[in-house]
Amino acid sequence: MMRKRSGFRILWDLLFLMKDLWIYMVVAIAFGVVGHLLAIMIPASGMGLILFQDKRFLWVLIFAGIFRGVFRYVEQLFNHELAFRVLAEIRDVVFGKLRTLAPAKLENKERGNLISLITSDIEHLEVFYAHTISPIFIALIVNGLILFLIFKIHLIFGFISLLSFVILGLIIPIYFSRTGQSVGLNYRNELGSLNSFVLESVSGIQDILQYQLEQKRLKHMHLKTDSLNKAQMKMTDFGIINQSISEVVVMGSILLFLSVGLYLDVDVSLMIFGLVLHASSFGPVLALSNLANNMYHTLASGERTLNLLDEEPEVCDVIDGVDIVFNELQVKNVDFGYDEKMILKEINLSLNKNEILAISGDSGSGKSTLLKLLMRFWDVDSGSITYNGINISEVTTNSLRATQGVIMQETDVFQDTIYNNICLGRNVGLQKVVEACKMAGIHDFITSLEKGYDTHLAEFGSSISSGEKQRIGLARMFLHNSDLIILDEPTSNLDSLNEAIVLKSLMDFRHKQPIIITSHRASTLRIADRELSMKNGSLHS
Repeated sequence: MMRKRSGFRILWDLLFLMKDLWIYMVVAIAFGVVGHLLAIMIPASGMGLILFQDKRFLWVLIFAGIFRGVFRYVEQLFNHELAFRVLAEIRDVVFGKLRTLAPAKLENKERGNLISLITSDIEHLEVFYAHTISPIFIALIVNGLILFLIFKIHLIFGFISLLSFVILGLIIPIYFSRTGQSVGLNYRNELGSLNSFVLESVSGIQDILQYQLEQKRLKHMHLKTDSLNKAQMKMTDFGIINQSISEVVVMGSILLFLSVGLYLDVDVSLMIFGLVLHASSFGPVLALSNLANNMYHTLASGERTLNLLDEEPEVCDVIDGVDIVFNELQVKNVDFGYDEKMILKEINLSLNKNEILAISGDSGSGKSTLLKLLMRFWDVDSGSITYNGINISEVTTNSLRATQGVIMQETDVFQDTIYNNICLGRNVGLQKVVEACKMAGIHDFITSLEKGYDTHLAEFGSSISSGEKQRIGLARMFLHNSDLIILDEPTSNLDSLNEAIVLKSLMDFRHKQPIIITSHRASTLRIADRELSMKNGSLHS
C-alpha cells in the first residue's frame, strides 16, 4: 500500500540518498554564495561609482563581472555532478529493488507506470539535487548578509527586506509545494496510465485491427490524453499564479522601500545604496520561490520512487540456506490465498525422481498458483513445501532456481538474436543449443531463416508466432538441464506435429529429471505417470 508522505518528509528522505556525496554540495554552496555576492556587487559598485566618482568602484565592478560567471559555472558544475551521480545511484537502487520485488510483486503493476518511474520520475529528481538543496543554503547565507547590511542602514528598511525575503523564500514555495503536490502526483499517475495504454495498444495492434477496434481505442486514448492535459494545465496554472505573486511581492517591496525612505527623509545616498542592495538581492530567494513551479513534479516523482523503495518483497531471497540436488518433493496440507481470497485449500502431493506428474483443471482453478508456490514466488499461508525433506523457505534461492527448469504460459523473448534468447547469457556452444532446439521442435524453423540462429527477434517477439515463442522457451528449458522441470501449459500454442515432438522429448527426459506439468490437452496429459485434477483450489486423484 502506498505510504502518504508530506512534502518535507519526501525531501528529507531524498537527502539521505546522497550518501557520501555531500562534499559536492558543500563546494557548490560555497561557490554559489560567493557568486551571488559578486552579482550583488555589480549594481552596488556601479551605484558607488556614480555617487562617489571613485575609480576603485570601477575595478570592483570589472572584477565582480568577470568572476561572477566563473563562480556561477563552478557552482552549477558541482550541483549537476552531484545530481547525476545521485541519479545513477538511485537508478541502481531502483533496479535492484525491482529484482527483489520480482516476480510476485510486479505481476499486477502496470508496465507503463514502471517505465515512467524508472525513466522520467528519476529524471525529475535532478531538480531537487541540482536546483533545490544548494539554493536554500545560498539564500540563507547571502540574504542573511544583505539583511545585516540593510538593518545597519535603517531598521525599517531591514524589516521590509526581511518580510519580502520570508514571503518569497519560505511562504510561497511551501504553500505552492503543499497545494500542488497532489496535482503533480495526479499528473505523474495520468502519464503512467497513458504510457501503459499505449504499450498495450502497440502490443495488441493485430487484434485491434482484426476486430476493428481502432476508433474505440482512439476514443479511449483521447480521453486519457484529455485527462493528462487537464492535469498539466492545473500545474501550469499553479506556476503562473506563483510567478505573478512573486513579481508583485518584488515590485511592491521596492516601492515600499522607496516610499518609506522618502517619508522618513533618510539620507539619499544611504537610501539609494540600501535600495540597490535590496533590489539586487532577490536572486537567491526568487530561485526558491520559482522552485515551487518544478517541485510538483519533484515531490510526485520522489514520492513514487520512495514508495517503490519502501515496498517489501513477498518473499526474501535465502542467502545462507541449504543447497540442494533434487531427490523428492512433498507438499503437505498447503493453504494459500491473496487479496482476502482463498486460492488453494488442503493441497497434498508428492513427486519422486523419474516421474511425470500431470495436473489438469479449468482455467482459474489454481494450477498456475500451485506451480508458483513450488518456485517460491510466495510463501504458503499454512502447511509446508519441502525439497528432500527441507522446507522451501530454508533452501538457498540460487540453488532453488538452479534446480528448476520452468516454462510458464507466456514466454518472454528479448530484442536479440535467437541464439542469445535461448542461451540467456550462458556461455554455451552452438551444438548444445541446436540439440535443445531439436528437442523443442524449432530447429527446422530457425534454419529456414536467412540468418539462422543469428536472426534478431523484434520487440516482444512480434516477428514470430506464439507457438514459436513457446518452443524457444522449451529450448531454453532443455538447455538449462535442471533437476526438476515445471511446465505450465507447455503445448497450448503448438500444433499436433510439434506437440508430438515436444512430448517425445519430455518422455525421454523422464529418465533424467522428474516433471510436473499442467495442461488442458488430453494428448499432453497422457504422457504422465500420475494425473491429479484441480477443482476450486483442491487437488483430487
